[in-house]
Amino acid sequence: APLRPFVQQGARILYANVSDVAIVISPQLLLSLFAPSEGGYSQVFYVYRIAAEVMGETAGTSFINDVVDRRGESYVAISCYGGSCTRVYYGTRVQSVFEQEATFFVPLLIVVANVLLSMLSIVRERRREIFIFMTVGFNPRHIALVFLAEAIVYGLLSGGFGYVAGLATFRLLSAFAAQQNLMVREKLEWYWSYLAIALAVVISILGAIKPSMDAAYLFAPTEVKKLKIAERREKAKRAEYVSRTAAAKTFSIPGEVAADEGEVAFSYIYSKLADLSYGELESVEGLTDHPMEERPDGTRIKRFTFRYISTTELGAKAAIDCELRFVLSPGADRYRVELETKPVGQAPISHMDYAADLAKRIVGDWMAERERLLYPA
Repeated sequence: APLRPFVQQGARILYANVSDVAIVISPQLLLSLFAPSEGGYSQVFYVYRIAAEVMGETAGTSFINDVVDRRGESYVAISCYGGSCTRVYYGTRVQSVFEQEATFFVPLLIVVANVLLSMLSIVRERRREIFIFMTVGFNPRHIALVFLAEAIVYGLLSGGFGYVAGLATFRLLSAFAAQQNLMVREKLEWYWSYLAIALAVVISILGAIKPSMDAAYLFAPTEVKKLKIAERREKAKRAEYVSRTAAAKTFSIPGEVAADEGEVAFSYIYSKLADLSYGELESVEGLTDHPMEERPDGTRIKRFTFRYISTTELGAKAAIDCELRFVLSPGADRYRVELETKPVGQAPISHMDYAADLAKRIVGDWMAERERLLYPA
């Protein structure tokens, strides 16, 4: 069995007691203070005080640090050198997370902003789904609760995963620290795990309030939206009334028609204009297909004349006389497109633009369909 320290008194060797002083070298002393893992030393003695002569202040500080590291919290070491003493011991400091001010609140604000942006993106991507909810009878409160419930689920999942990840990290650090003669301790009580998950849920709800309200009233016919629509209509009515004109205006229509494709293109464009003869909001009246004209300089012109009828914001009908021209200059291989408009009486300028938009759509449709019409499979 391990033996206690002994002292020599005269010719006899006796075991040391509490009043004796044992003089040993520092490695042997540390080995006695901290027993090896394969076998323990006798615990019948206790070291009350260590007197060591060191070569300098740095060596003394290193020695007492080794002693305290080996013995733990129950021991205090004091090193005196050059008229000053240093007290070394294990201490514990408890600090509330709420005392850290910005260190605690800034991450929370970042998380709230992250949830807010994520939920706003979800609302934008699910506009069709929200519209379906409104169609089947969901009221705004139900839609808001759907998105809040989704945020709560996100909070529970993120809080749970965060708790598991933190616990796993603590276990890994503890295992690594033990190999490096370091100590890693838990600073939180058991109930902090539940508080952390609850905090994650609360943060998710705070970040989802604004997106949920946006989703709830995205398609809801609220009084505010009615007022806004009415205001826009009043502004449009005033703009139409102020911008009435009787002057003609000519537009250059983007798009071209190849010279060798003219017959097919003109037939297509005539049929598209004729389809608007029975329109409600906009219509075409008096459509006339004029024969091809050729001027003395060789310029060829194909003309369609019609009257464009549209409904104003005031509920009245605006009539615009239009002439759609396809002009082929001498030596050119493509027709350029022009539209000349002239109000019948007076009409808002914007409705002349509507007539030009109609011509642009028809010419654009021809350019998109020409391959199919000219070269059917």
